[in-house]
Amino acid sequence: MMHSATIQSQFPVTRFPRSDTASGESVRIHHRLVFPRSVTLQRIMMKSRTFPTNSSLSVGNEATGQIEHKVSEHDGVIIVDHGSRRQESNLMLNEFVRMFKARTGYQIVEPAHMELAKPSISDAFRLCIQKRAKRVIVSPFFLSPGRHWLQDIPALVADASKEHSGISYVITAPLGPHELMVDVMNDRIKHCLTHVAGDADECSGFARNICWWIWVLGHPMPQKEMRDCEIPDVDFIKSHSQKLEDELQKLGLKIKHHEDNLKFLKAQMNSIDESILDMQVNLGKYHSSAGAVDNNGFSATNTEKQTIESIIKQEQSAAGVICQLKVYHAVQASKLPFTKDVLGIVATLGKVNDVNLSRILSDYLGPENMLAIVCKTYEGVKELEKYDKEGMIDKSYGIHGLGMAIGRHLDGRYLVFCIENLRPYIGGFVPEDPQRRLALLKPRLPNGDPPPGFIDFAVNMIDVDHMHLSCITASGHGLRETLFYNLFSRLQVYQTRSDMLCALPFLSEGAISLDGGIVKSSGLFYFGSRNCIEVTFPISSGKSRLPTDVLEIEDQLKLMRWQKERLLEDMQREETLLNHVKTMFSTKKEEYVKYLRETAQILQQGLQR
Repeated sequence: MMHSATIQSQFPVTRFPRSDTASGESVRIHHRLVFPRSVTLQRIMMKSRTFPTNSSLSVGNEATGQIEHKVSEHDGVIIVDHGSRRQESNLMLNEFVRMFKARTGYQIVEPAHMELAKPSISDAFRLCIQKRAKRVIVSPFFLSPGRHWLQDIPALVADASKEHSGISYVITAPLGPHELMVDVMNDRIKHCLTHVAGDADECSGFARNICWWIWVLGHPMPQKEMRDCEIPDVDFIKSHSQKLEDELQKLGLKIKHHEDNLKFLKAQMNSIDESILDMQVNLGKYHSSAGAVDNNGFSATNTEKQTIESIIKQEQSAAGVICQLKVYHAVQASKLPFTKDVLGIVATLGKVNDVNLSRILSDYLGPENMLAIVCKTYEGVKELEKYDKEGMIDKSYGIHGLGMAIGRHLDGRYLVFCIENLRPYIGGFVPEDPQRRLALLKPRLPNGDPPPGFIDFAVNMIDVDHMHLSCITASGHGLRETLFYNLFSRLQVYQTRSDMLCALPFLSEGAISLDGGIVKSSGLFYFGSRNCIEVTFPISSGKSRLPTDVLEIEDQLKLMRWQKERLLEDMQREETLLNHVKTMFSTKKEEYVKYLRETAQILQQGLQR
C-alpha cells in the first residue's frame, strides 16, 4: 500500500486489485493524478550488494522471476519519523539515515520529522530538489499504518510539493509486518537475553542508557543491570527534576489560592452573622412592644389558626401530618431533615383580604392543590418518601414514619411543589410595591378601558408573608413569581359571572368571579352550586401596620440570610477543591522525594564505577 502523486488533490479514491499479492490487497490511487511507472518500493533481497547510481530503474530477480524497480540517481529518498522534543531521539533518525545511505548507496537521502523538530518534511523535500532530484520517495519510519500515514504525511508532502512544480512524489507503506522485521525483533530479543546473562555487551546505539530509561518509566530494575548501567543523562535528570518542582509549585499556588478564597469567605460570613444578630435584636425590641391586633380589633392570627385546624382535621393527609408536627411538636420537628426544607402547605402560604375571594380561589385550586406540600429544594422532596427494592413505600421513613409516630396514618396520593424546579415568572414587578406584585399586562378594550367588572389578576390578589417575598430559591425568587404564578398564571378576577362571560375574548388563562363563576383557560365552564370548602386561604388584616423602617430591616434580614446560604455553598465548594489539590500535592511531593533519592543512588553507583 502506498501513496503516489505529482500534485495535491482531494479527488475520490479508486481501488485497483494488485496481482502481486495472494491476499488481493488493493492499491489506493487518486483520480486525475500522474503516476510514475515504478510505484512499489521493495527491499532488494541481498545482504551487502550495492547498485551503481547510474543503473537502470528495473532489474530482474532470478529468485522470484519478477521485475524489481530500484531508486535511480534522480530519486530523492526522505525517511520521516514523528519527531521528538528530545534531541537524542531525533539524532537517532540521523544515524539511521547515514546507515541506510551507506548500505544502499543511494545518493540523495534526507531525514525529516513530522513535527516538534527540524528538518521538517518541507525542508527535506527542498534539499532533495536542490540535489537535483526529479522524484521524491517518502518512506515513513513507522511500524504500523495509522492516521499519520493515511492523512498527516500525505497532507504535509502535498504541501511541500506545491513549491516545486513538475516534481512527483511517492509515499511508501510503513515498515509494518514485513517478514524481515521478524528477524530484527528476534535478533534484539536474543541479544538482550544474552546481555542480561552477562555474556554480551549492550546493543550499540540504543542500549547506552537502557537501564536508565527502564528506571525512569517506573519498572523494577535488576541489581545487575543497576551495576552495569552507565552514568545516566545528567541533563535529563535536571530537566525532570525541574519539571517536578514546577508541578509542585503550581499545586502550591493553587492551595494558596483556595486558602485565600476560604479566608475571604469566612470574613464575609462573620460580617453577615454580626449584621443578622443586630437586625434580630432590633426586630425583637419592636415585636415585644407591639401586638398583632388589626384595626377591627381581632387577632390577625385567628384565621391562620382556623386554616391550620381545618388542615389537621383532614385525616390520612400528608398536609395534616405537617401541620400537626409544627403545632404540637414544633421543637422535635425543627430537628428533622426534611421539615427544615418544607416551607408549608399551599393554604397557609398566602392570604386574601376577602372571605368570598378566599372561597372562590380555594374552590378554583381544589383540595389537592390547597393541601399540597411546598419544599424549597429537590433534596427536601426526596426526604419525604423512600422506596424498597420492589418500589413499595417504606412506611417507616419520612413523612409516613412521622405519621405513624404521632398516630396518623397516611393514605392516598398528595402533591408536593418543589420551588427550585418551578419555572418562575419572567418579567418586571409593580414599582415601589412592598408585596412585589407582578407587572402583568391588563386586558384593555379598544377604547383603552379595562373590561367591565375586571378587578385584578388572582396571582396579585394573594398577600404573601414578608419573609417569603424573595430569596426563597438560590436565584433569589419569592413565592409569588414561583408557586402562586404556577398555580394561577394569568387568571383574571371579575365582580360577577356576567362580567366574566362578557370578557371571554380577553381570557387567555381563564377567569373567576366573586359570585362563584369559573372559566378554565381551555374553555371549560364550571356550573352548579359550590361544594362545601373545608380548607380556604386565611384572611389578612388589611394593610400592614409595620413601620417602614421595620419592613426595611426585615427585607435586609431576609437578604442577609439568603447571602449566608450562598456563602456556605461557596465555602463547601472551596473546601472540596482545597482538599483535592492538597491530595495531589502530597502525591506529587512523594513522587519528587522518591525521584531525588533513587536518582542520587544511581548517580553514586555510576560514579563509583
